[in-house]
Amino acid sequence: MMNELWKMTAHQVKEGNFTKAILSIGSCEAHGAHIAEGCDTLVSYKLSKQIADRVEGMLVLPPVTVGYSAHYDSFPFSLTLSYDTTTAVIYDIIESVVRNGITRIFLMNGHDGNIAPIEIASRKIKEVYPEVQIASLTQWWVAAGNLRRILLRCGEDLDMPEKVRHLLRTICFLIGVSQSLQRVLYRISRMK
Repeated sequence: MMNELWKMTAHQVKEGNFTKAILSIGSCEAHGAHIAEGCDTLVSYKLSKQIADRVEGMLVLPPVTVGYSAHYDSFPFSLTLSYDTTTAVIYDIIESVVRNGITRIFLMNGHDGNIAPIEIASRKIKEVYPEVQIASLTQWWVAAGNLRRILLRCGEDLDMPEKVRHLLRTICFLIGVSQSLQRVLYRISRMK
């Protein structure tokens, strides 16, 4: 499915009739000798792409690859932006999306240092653009939980539309999530 902005032409974007956007926000920091420096970005982007492939009209924005990581400065080659810069980058990207006509935005965070900047940028956007709907999963790694329990719950909720139930089961299967992520994804699917 063609929905990754950085791989599309302007014509393809226009013809895509996108009504929602998803932004992954990661980092580039040391995770020890066994994991890539960019894993926070890589994982949050992959999750964003998988979600967008299952949510009609969702555009995948290019990821934010460096966030606030000053608390990891003692580790080799941890790149960081300041809190203010991280907040400004997130704000500016969201505002660009809004100026292009999309007012339903999902933020998929992949790094603990970005939580406060995401919250601040989102609040600032809402002050200027009250019509914008922002859903944020700031800690997907905390939401990761008992996959079997969630899959059973997804299947038992008969009031949930089948399309939403299918989306949740698929995402639960892909990443193994807790109820908090299930609620966020349900909220995204109901954005109008």
